[in-house]
Amino acid sequence: MGKNKFHCNNDDDRNCYENEDLNDYFDMSDDNFMFEVEDVRINDDNSNSSFSNNDSWDFSLREDNNCGRDSRNECYENIRDNECDKEDWDNDCNFDSDSDSDSDCDWNCDCDCDDHNYNKAELIVEKSVDKEIACQGEVLRYCLTIRNIGTAPACDVIVKDCLDKCLCYVSGSLRINNRKVNACRWTDILIKTIKPSECVSITFKVVVKECSSELVENFAVVCYSYVPYDCGDRVNEKAHSNTVTTRIMRVEAEMVKSVNKERVQLGEIVVYTIDITNRCHATIESFILRDQLSPALRCIEVLSRGQKYNCCRLSRGINLGQIAPHETVSVYIKARVEAMGEGCRIRNTAFGVSILNGIVSEEIRSNTVTIGVRFNQCREVELEDIVRLSCQMGPAIGIIDSTGQVEITKVDRIGGCGRNNRLRVSGVVKTEYIYDKGYDCHKKVCSEVPFNLIIRIPSGVNSIENLDLKVCLKNISSRINCGYTIESDLELEVCLRSK
Repeated sequence: MGKNKFHCNNDDDRNCYENEDLNDYFDMSDDNFMFEVEDVRINDDNSNSSFSNNDSWDFSLREDNNCGRDSRNECYENIRDNECDKEDWDNDCNFDSDSDSDSDCDWNCDCDCDDHNYNKAELIVEKSVDKEIACQGEVLRYCLTIRNIGTAPACDVIVKDCLDKCLCYVSGSLRINNRKVNACRWTDILIKTIKPSECVSITFKVVVKECSSELVENFAVVCYSYVPYDCGDRVNEKAHSNTVTTRIMRVEAEMVKSVNKERVQLGEIVVYTIDITNRCHATIESFILRDQLSPALRCIEVLSRGQKYNCCRLSRGINLGQIAPHETVSVYIKARVEAMGEGCRIRNTAFGVSILNGIVSEEIRSNTVTIGVRFNQCREVELEDIVRLSCQMGPAIGIIDSTGQVEITKVDRIGGCGRNNRLRVSGVVKTEYIYDKGYDCHKKVCSEVPFNLIIRIPSGVNSIENLDLKVCLKNISSRINCGYTIESDLELEVCLRSK
């Protein structure tokens, strides 16, 4: 019986297939480094032609097997192939990998076909995947079970499994009947012969790459041939597996941001809460949170899972570590309001990226949280009013009543140092005095006191329309001087508030 020979065309192929399991088959004497495998080989030929025992095929790694996929799988070759010891994946197939099965595929064309029974090979292909839902960066494990339920051996069995463009083969993860085959790249698999009642188990791993598809479907096609009689031509057949589907979730994590106060005053302390939830079925290795707080805020403390983080690193990103599947991690940011923000509003959004199996996801963002800043500034202004009485109006011996009202005539925004951060308020205080001349004679006199006020407003106020200005007469203190002069101290209260 001849052995099927494989030819490594370059040094990469040699490194790919050097392993302890296949050392017994290596023939290092040849400069071209020919090595032989008894039972299973990786074939570079896509054709459905059958092969005889003495055929020899050159082995080469190819970049694409015409499946319309991205075959640059070498970017994932550094992913560690963990040993598969799950009971669900144990191979219960009865397949004798050391048997000499080539003779079962021979035939004699000189015999009388009428003297022999008709035999048929029939392969059943079952496919499964270990995850129905996966995220970018997760590893999927596919399993193929090929069973021969016919009465004739299935010869020259070729397994064709075209991976979706969203999937990337994990180098070295291919196992056939629980025996590791160090295939660096994904290609067709050639199995020599499957006898009746025997089966072959094939497992391999892929990584979910970034893709726009929501569903990834995968199936396999097995090509084989068999000899129906002891003589005659071989019959070529194909067997299709079932289609397995995995739903791909584009976002690994979800962020929701909230704040404990919707309206604040300058100087108040607010606490932001960011809830980060892992929506994947795999553990996020690292989650990097970035929150560039508004210039109107000054960070005091960042706290998560009992650990404090440096506020200075918040704008550049802090590593929150692992997040288990469906786990929610809360981050608390304590800050003091030191400015008005933009238009008396402080808006804030958080950003983050997930790292899963060494792959960094696209940046996600939380909802935008807005708090209103109440600006309430009041101050007192003193004016002096002097009213001189004529000889006819005087003399006055006492003040019976003093009243007044404020009328604002003009409000202008003026600049300072290149910024419009001040208001000029012009107005007049209209006063009215009732005084006593004696002998039950009361007189009334009116006066007007103009004023101009300069009020500094906080930065961030874009328009005076966002402000509410009130000027009122708080108190009048009047007295008579020499009978013909009424002197008054006017106390104004000027209040500037945000609407």
